[in-house]
Amino acid sequence: MHELDNESILLTRLREKRPEHAPLQNVVERGCHEAVGIAGDSFCIRDRLSGYHLFAAADELELDVLFDETEPNLDTFLLQDSRLIGTALLRYPKAAAAEYHLYVLHREDPLPEAVVRAEDDIVPLDAGWLPFMLERYLDPEFGHEPYLADRIRRGPGLGLLHRGERAAFVLQHKNGEVGPLVVDQRFRGHGIGQELMKRFNRELLQYNSCAYGLVKPENLASAGMMAASGYHWTGHSIWWVCRMRNDILYLP
Repeated sequence: MHELDNESILLTRLREKRPEHAPLQNVVERGCHEAVGIAGDSFCIRDRLSGYHLFAAADELELDVLFDETEPNLDTFLLQDSRLIGTALLRYPKAAAAEYHLYVLHREDPLPEAVVRAEDDIVPLDAGWLPFMLERYLDPEFGHEPYLADRIRRGPGLGLLHRGERAAFVLQHKNGEVGPLVVDQRFRGHGIGQELMKRFNRELLQYNSCAYGLVKPENLASAGMMAASGYHWTGHSIWWVCRMRNDILYLP
């Protein structure tokens, strides 16, 4: 099947607006998809910005067909059906895998009011925020200068100033996922994170019909933040899988 035919089928499937398809829908709406693969009722795409593959598989057999098609270039990938994680790990026994709950916000959903307090200002991120971000975002995969500088440059991203002092920031990951949202420890517990996230939602939904976030099942604080900001848990878990080629954690 030709690539254009695959893309037409993919767009038709995504128009069904199934909540678990939000990560793929987000990539396609931003025009960042390539290498579309179709097998029966299953499909996958490669996100051009992050290098990740995203799979929406109906069953084990179709997932294996898509793995066969993508395997030469397959490293880190998202699997949107947790029932099939066993199939993936059987095929890639060295892989590192992590489960996340999927939270989604659609443009037509009611949005919580985004009120900015008098002592706060919300501004677009620029390079001047980078030292603040590097000191507070200590994630081993994404908390490094090249990645954060790229996210600032490409946007969208917002920062919050509390009485003129940098207090919090939020970005969109390369694959379209909302986050990270980081609040300086001195300013936590005052609703600053929710204030910033509610404004950021409006920014994201200017460009996409849906926004989404991924939260580890045990992270109740982040789950509460997502719910208070208007997102709803889809009831689905998705899995990020890193193939660990040559025992190396692949980080695009």
